[in-house]
Amino acid sequence: MLRASFAICLLAALAAGCDFPVAQSPAKLRAANEFNCDYDEIDLIERPDLSPRTYDVNACGHAARYTCLRGICTREPMDEPVE
Repeated sequence: MLRASFAICLLAALAAGCDFPVAQSPAKLRAANEFNCDYDEIDLIERPDLSPRTYDVNACGHAARYTCLRGICTREPMDEPVE
């Protein structure tokens, strides 16, 4: 009976439009720390043409490219500027 009550409560919460936290992007977190920029001010562009986990970022006037694997992002060289 407890499981049924829990399931009903969970469904009711979902139906009510509860906001669950969204996972943050590791590339945006790295850029926020590296450039001392607010997370919400960072633009993220996925670059599947380079690699499935490569991202270009614009962070408070700074451009960077990161390749992320398992939540750890490595800075990559950029030949062209980020638009």
